Amino acid sequence: MAACKSAGEAVRDRFHLPSIPSPSGERLRRALLALSQPLSQFVSSAASPSLPSPTPKRFSSLASLRAPLPLPAVLSRSPPSASSSAAPLPVLFRGLSSKMAAAPAAPQSRGRRDKLLSIEEAIQARWARENPYEVDAPLDAANAEKKKYFCSFPYPYMNGKLHLGHGFTLCRAEFQARFQRMQGKNILWPLGLHCTGMPILACADKLKREIALRKAEQDCGENGEKREHVESAENNSAEQQNGEEDAKKKKSKVAAKTGNAKTQWEIMLGMGIPEAEIAAFADAQHWLRYFPPLAKRDVTRMGFGIDWRRSFVTTDVNPFYDAFIRWQFNTLMKRGKLKFGMRATILSRREKQACADHDRASGEGVGPQEYTVVKLFLQGEKMREAPVPQHQPLVQLLEAVKAYGAKKVSLVAATLRPETMYGQTNCYVLPEGKYGLYLAFTNPKKSLDKAEEGDGGAQAAESEEEFETLMTREEALSTCTEVFICSERSALNMAYQGWLPMQAAEDPDALPVPHCLGTVDGMNLIGLPLTAPNATYPTIYALPMLTISMNKGTGVVMSVPSDAPDDYMALQDIKNKPDFFKDRYGVLPEWVGPFEPVAIIDIPDLGALPAVTLCKEKKVASQKDTQKLQEIKEEVYKKGFYDGVLLVGPCAGQKVADAKTVIRDQLIERKEALRYFEPEKPVVARSGDECVVAFMHQWYLDYGEEKWRETVEAYINSEQFQTFSPQVLHQFKHVVGWLREWACSRSYGLGTYLPWTKDSSRPVLIESLSDSTIYMAYYAIAHLLQGNDMYGQAKGPLGIAVEQLTDEVFDYVFAQTDDLPKGSTIPAEHLKRMRNEFEYWYPLDLRVSGKDLIFNHLTFSLYSHAAIWPHRPDLWPRAFVCNGHIMVDAQKMSKSLGNFISIEDGIKEFTADAMRVALADAGTRTVFFS
Repeated sequence: MAACKSAGEAVRDRFHLPSIPSPSGERLRRALLALSQPLSQFVSSAASPSLPSPTPKRFSSLASLRAPLPLPAVLSRSPPSASSSAAPLPVLFRGLSSKMAAAPAAPQSRGRRDKLLSIEEAIQARWARENPYEVDAPLDAANAEKKKYFCSFPYPYMNGKLHLGHGFTLCRAEFQARFQRMQGKNILWPLGLHCTGMPILACADKLKREIALRKAEQDCGENGEKREHVESAENNSAEQQNGEEDAKKKKSKVAAKTGNAKTQWEIMLGMGIPEAEIAAFADAQHWLRYFPPLAKRDVTRMGFGIDWRRSFVTTDVNPFYDAFIRWQFNTLMKRGKLKFGMRATILSRREKQACADHDRASGEGVGPQEYTVVKLFLQGEKMREAPVPQHQPLVQLLEAVKAYGAKKVSLVAATLRPETMYGQTNCYVLPEGKYGLYLAFTNPKKSLDKAEEGDGGAQAAESEEEFETLMTREEALSTCTEVFICSERSALNMAYQGWLPMQAAEDPDALPVPHCLGTVDGMNLIGLPLTAPNATYPTIYALPMLTISMNKGTGVVMSVPSDAPDDYMALQDIKNKPDFFKDRYGVLPEWVGPFEPVAIIDIPDLGALPAVTLCKEKKVASQKDTQKLQEIKEEVYKKGFYDGVLLVGPCAGQKVADAKTVIRDQLIERKEALRYFEPEKPVVARSGDECVVAFMHQWYLDYGEEKWRETVEAYINSEQFQTFSPQVLHQFKHVVGWLREWACSRSYGLGTYLPWTKDSSRPVLIESLSDSTIYMAYYAIAHLLQGNDMYGQAKGPLGIAVEQLTDEVFDYVFAQTDDLPKGSTIPAEHLKRMRNEFEYWYPLDLRVSGKDLIFNHLTFSLYSHAAIWPHRPDLWPRAFVCNGHIMVDAQKMSKSLGNFISIEDGIKEFTADAMRVALADAGTRTVFFS
């Protein structure tokens, strides 16, 4: 067979790259263009013909092709060198750099490219006949000791065709598999296809809504055309004009519902789906039938040596894989790794379920950030005694609700440092900011509770979940005893944490919103007299700060100038320019003059007024000197938290680290503060809505459990586990350090149901990053169960029915016990054959992935292996290799961004061999050999 290989095949069998950074789109395209010429032309030619003509317009977003491509030193098996004494390239590639550096020539025929394509097709046809990549575990003792190598790639998501980003990472595993095969090892190199989760169903539902809107538009148009004929031409003209206005209104409605982003219909067209077929994708199951066969076709045409007998699609569409995942979660449940309880969770409001990384259009890796929200109570009497014109809009709004009883009104300020409340001198608002007056509860409708395990959790999960507390305006006014003044974004988060009632929207497609009495500008809040909990001063005032973000916290900032450099400089700016702030913002001297920083915490080497001291030492000019202020802030916070000692209050004499939680809990107990969460950064779900943090009941994996975490941490630091990169190893350590509770249940999407909920009144799906942690073990037996059918609709060679796959069967097959399952109707020899496949191929020798999965999937995989095989670290993954992403115009190549080149189109344009060589050269220049 070696004699039949194309030139590119011969080269790619010799080299592998375990770890690579992100290649640029420009470099990759130039390499592809050059290599799309038949490689044989570079063997002995001394001439330097021009590059082929530029690629079609569809790649025009990439940079110019005219710059020369650096010599692919990876193919020389030596590091790159600036000198001319570098090791020579193989003869096959001599003259390559001069050919690439030449200017593009006039368009020429693609006959040579087509010749290379025909060679590839012939070789792939032979592979299809001879099945050289289908290898079973040896059954005889003579071959049982033959070395094996098991490599894998995280199964790609089936919401579109595979692109070069997938091919880039797949190549790493492909090259390693071929290299290890040349060492005489048996190779297992399988590929599953992922359909679990929200994205496919969200896209299908989005398309369904768009189709309904289009139909409504068409019906409206048809009705307009079928109007009865009227005698007057003037009336006809009027009708035409009205029809045009109606059409404009309809277009506006569509725009309002879909936003400025591409519609799902447009996205499907961009994928190359014929327009006549797009409507079928409104059925989520159609995606599962359409894209997996295309993925298999494209990967096969790339020349990858996959054992397709072991391929599968996820979700309950494949009953065998579904049974495997149910066994996994039953095992995790029995071992106490799954818990149930109310937790702060990133929520998609539209889908009414947790929104994990794979469910997000943006904000991957973002989690909830906890604050303490402190109530700064409005002194109504004092405000009325000394009226200020700019307060009138606020006064009018509050007067309107007097009939419903007295309500406490407060500016609510979010802080990470509740222990510093003793030092408040004022609070800050953004003069141009928009603040709402929101009806609020004194006692929340939700609270974070103790976790339930086992049967207790299963029983608790039966209760109906209410994400919003819906009330009419009349009910809210009668029930609520408080009014919170804050930003809209923070009010939305608080509503989903049980603090604010919500009103249902009239439009069925719109989402509910908190009850807002009205909005005011930050200017209308400046000068409000306030009572601040724990503050030394009995009255403080709201003052302007120009650097507040309305997308972080509540839009209200407490001022503790003794320990917060930003607060100190903002206060000094007002004191130093009294006339400016009076004319511009109406600030009166009595709101500022009497207030000086209060010593509350003593920090070694910095004293009791650390922010004041450092701002003076570093000569900070104003509140706009952000770099210096950030440096001071970090220094004061770090030293203050670990070494600072409180000087005031009941916790005086205690270290800040010990007193912080105590002071927070005291404030909450007195109804003067509350726990508040929001996403660390903006998160947008694939359904298009901006996510919030909700208190919601969740099944979750307790990755923060101490013993479990320490076991994984020890394995990562052991010699048994390799990453081939100190940076990657550091990232794994970092993730294990902060990873805690991970919500693993969903009510919306595709997938496998948690076994104990499947037949309940509230069946719950397993989240897509939680059912994809040990499926590598399923590869070992998939070909024996599924009958060479990725959908698992036919029995495999062992004739096993899915009903026979009990947990006891899987326990034996996957080495949980050495005892054959009692009462099983599966013949013992078949059980032993499956056990033999698992024990021969496991552990996984190499998993190649994009670097983004370090923060979830890859780390979860280590945790799951440690939980399922707690006493068998010899079965845990041996190596993870992580690469960067192909970058196009400084953005990651991605289906969601629409900036991708599909593998299918790449092969047609450049050939598979050319792409493989270019992808091999697209990253690091270092080659690792085992």
